[in-house]
Amino acid sequence: MELKPKYQYSYFIKPYIIEKENYKSYIEKLLDNPKIKIKEFEKERDLDIYSYFLPNIRETIFKTFTFKLDESINSNKEKLDRILKLTVVNFSYELDKNIEVNENKEDGLVFGVSKIEIMCFNTGVCFLILKTYVDNMKEFTDILNFNYKFKEINSEFLNLKNFEKINLKIDNFEDIDNLKKVLYNITDNSLKNEIDDENFYVYSYACIDGEVWSKDSDFEKFKFDFYKFANLLQGNNNVDLNIESEDGMKIISKWDCTRIGITKNSTVLLTSNINTFNYTNMPHKYENEYLYTFLISLYQKIYLKNLSFKFRNKDKLEKYRKNLNQFIKNIWSVEITKEETGSLLYSNWRETLDVQNIYLEVMSVYDVKIKEKENEKDKKINKILWIIVVVCLLINLIDFAILMSIK
Repeated sequence: MELKPKYQYSYFIKPYIIEKENYKSYIEKLLDNPKIKIKEFEKERDLDIYSYFLPNIRETIFKTFTFKLDESINSNKEKLDRILKLTVVNFSYELDKNIEVNENKEDGLVFGVSKIEIMCFNTGVCFLILKTYVDNMKEFTDILNFNYKFKEINSEFLNLKNFEKINLKIDNFEDIDNLKKVLYNITDNSLKNEIDDENFYVYSYACIDGEVWSKDSDFEKFKFDFYKFANLLQGNNNVDLNIESEDGMKIISKWDCTRIGITKNSTVLLTSNINTFNYTNMPHKYENEYLYTFLISLYQKIYLKNLSFKFRNKDKLEKYRKNLNQFIKNIWSVEITKEETGSLLYSNWRETLDVQNIYLEVMSVYDVKIKEKENEKDKKINKILWIIVVVCLLINLIDFAILMSIK
């Protein structure tokens, strides 16, 4: 069945790590970039986000609702001092004005970048967030092919996958290489790290024609297209797979004519324009409250995986343990929202991203390293005790020898 797309957007999210000792200089570098601005939250403008998150998580993640940078502060040094007090700081990248695009290339997908943002936690875990759209899309396969290819923009094997057939709509950038340079500059060349692979996480929304999906049961007719959408497969992928038995994929059917698919690398929402909510309120909520809920879930995964690497250094175990305690207190163990759908998504994201098991693994590694450190300490103490015993024996032997010689 041919699906006619009406509206869509795709977010591409890349975690990267800034080492703690470099975090201050990295934030300073962002402040020095004239195209990068601090993003602050305002209660009236962002009331949906303010109302959705509970006070404890607002205080941690969205501190700028109450903690404002004084507009009278002109120097970046003063701004930096205030920013470093925040657990999380958000930035937006100023995109260039529209330039005419060359659409003469055959078999190409033309797309645009409508938003670039940076979200940095003071632990050094940051997220590069791109909002994109497919221009002049005619078929649902255009969305499938774009998501499939663009997620690998950071791959070293781009040319091997015929990536050049995606043409960037040049309203923001000259070409793909120019976009990549901007991304690498923003992330301080930290897009590749040992914590995660090179690909982006994909967070996508698509609304199709209500003539195709006018009642919920119609989903059965095109569920394989949805499966390809959720699993970031090409439009021409015709592998016969059993959707229900596929490991690691969750399908949420919260509303009529709407499905949310969650995998380890993507979250997608497919709906139809059978009612106005599906293409007005829903896409807004999906890219605001629910997107930040996903980012909090993803942060937990990346932070814990990074911490498991840090725990290899036994000399700094106590320092990292204190950081972990703060993480548990402020983010891990707290409820983030009372909203039913948000809570459902949060639970499914944490489960799919395997966050709980990573947490248990981190605690296990910590316990092992602590025991190793204690064993090393005990060995050192025992060694010292043996040295003391030997020295005492030698002294006694010398004293005994002296006494015998006197006699």
